[in-house]
Amino acid sequence: MSEPKVDPEDGAAPGRLVSFGGLLADLVVGVDAVPARGEDALAREFTQTVGGGFAVLTAAARLGMPTALAGVLGDDAIAAAARAALREEGVELLLPEPRPGGSGLCLVLVDAGGERTMVTVEGVESRLRPDDFAAIRPEPGDVVYVSGYELLYPHGRLLADWVASNRPANLIFDPGPLVATIEPERLTTVLAATHWLSLNAAEAAALTGARTPTTAASAALSLLPDVDGPKTHDIGGFSAHQHRGGVGVRDGGEGCVLLERDAEVVVVPAFPAEAVDTTGAGDTHVGAFVAALARGLDPPEACRWANAAAAYVVGSRGQASPPRVEELREILASGQV
Repeated sequence: MSEPKVDPEDGAAPGRLVSFGGLLADLVVGVDAVPARGEDALAREFTQTVGGGFAVLTAAARLGMPTALAGVLGDDAIAAAARAALREEGVELLLPEPRPGGSGLCLVLVDAGGERTMVTVEGVESRLRPDDFAAIRPEPGDVVYVSGYELLYPHGRLLADWVASNRPANLIFDPGPLVATIEPERLTTVLAATHWLSLNAAEAAALTGARTPTTAASAALSLLPDVDGPKTHDIGGFSAHQHRGGVGVRDGGEGCVLLERDAEVVVVPAFPAEAVDTTGAGDTHVGAFVAALARGLDPPEACRWANAAAAYVVGSRGQASPPRVEELREILASGQV
C-alpha cells in the first residue's frame, strides 16, 4: 500500500488524540513464573515506570499526532514523574492543576515468557469530578479514546454520561481485560457511541461469548451503532479516505482481525518478535492505529503500522517505549523488528 499524500511533516494540522486513560505508576516485577495462590517467588528484576494510559499517548505522539490527556494528576512524586514524561512527549494536559491526593499503582508481574499479570490500586486519577468533565471539550477532528478501566472507576458513570452528551464523532474504545465487570449500562452507553472498538482476543470473547477472534469481531460489530450511508470521519483533520469504523481484535503473534462496517474480515499478520514483556503492547497498538489513520492510511495499513509498533514494544522490558516514525518505517520495510 502507498504512503498517504497528507502527512503531519508536510505541515497539515491534525486533530488531537484526547485520551480518557488515567496515568499511574507501574511497579514492574520480573519473575520466572507467577506464583500460585499461597506460594512465594523471588523477583529477577524491578522497575517503576509511568503506566496507565501513557503508552496510548506516547505511541500516537511519536507518530506525529498531537495528544491530550483528559485526566487529573495528583501532587505526589509519581504524578511529578508522569508530568515530566508527558512534557517530554509533548502531551497537552486538559486539566493541568495538581489534584490533592496520591496517584494509583499497578503491580505488574512479568513472567519468563513475557506475559504480564496486573493488580491495580486506584488513586486520584480515578476520581474526576463533574466540573472536570464539563471542562473537556473535544474540537472538530479530535479522536477521543476511552479505556474500560475508566468505566470501572468512581467517575465511570460521569464518563458514560459525558460520552452520551457529547457524542464525539471519532471515538475509539478499548474495554480492557475487566470488560466483563463493567456495569452494563455504562458499557452499552459507550459502545453506542463507538466508531472503532479495539480489544484483544480474550477480551473479545468475554464481551461477546464468541470462541474465535473472527466470530468475536463479527459479534462485537453488532454492538456498535449503525452508520447510514457512506460517511467520512475526518480523523486527525484529514479527509484522506472514507471509512465507517469497525472492530479490531488483537491476537498477539497471530496478528489482528480487522472488520470494518460493510466489509469482509481482514487478518493483518503480526511482525515476528520475541516477547520479553507484553506490558503496554495493546495500548501501543491503539495509539499507533489512530495516528496511522490520522496520517491518511486506510484501516488495514493502519493496523499493519499498529502491529509493527506493538511488536517493537514487546521486545524490551520496563516502560513501554513505542517506536518513532523512522524506527517504525524500518520495521515496515524489512518485516523484522
